[in-house]
Amino acid sequence: MPLVEPTRLANNAKYGRASRPLNKFGRWCAEHGLVGTDVDKALGVGVNTSYRYIRPLDHQLFNVPPAPVMARIFALTGGAIEPNDFYDIDAWRAGLPEANAPQPEGLRP
Repeated sequence: MPLVEPTRLANNAKYGRASRPLNKFGRWCAEHGLVGTDVDKALGVGVNTSYRYIRPLDHQLFNVPPAPVMARIFALTGGAIEPNDFYDIDAWRAGLPEANAPQPEGLRP
């Protein structure tokens, strides 16, 4: 079963909804035993705000942390979570027209 917020997992099971996995920072927190109040204290933000940082990247309530909080996340995780982990870079790359365009002869590897 994927890692999800504990309260969300309980509520989803109660109402018969499927749970959604956390993003990379959320998984890191779960693996290191950090939950709601631990995360918000470590980052210096409110508990609701900290939950917005661990939700799936495509969740309507997900927020990208601002730069000062991003720096605290980087320090807290020892560099395991980087700013790019809060963006779906692969989806961005796949959407670039240049990614699918043929390369000129001199630029091919």
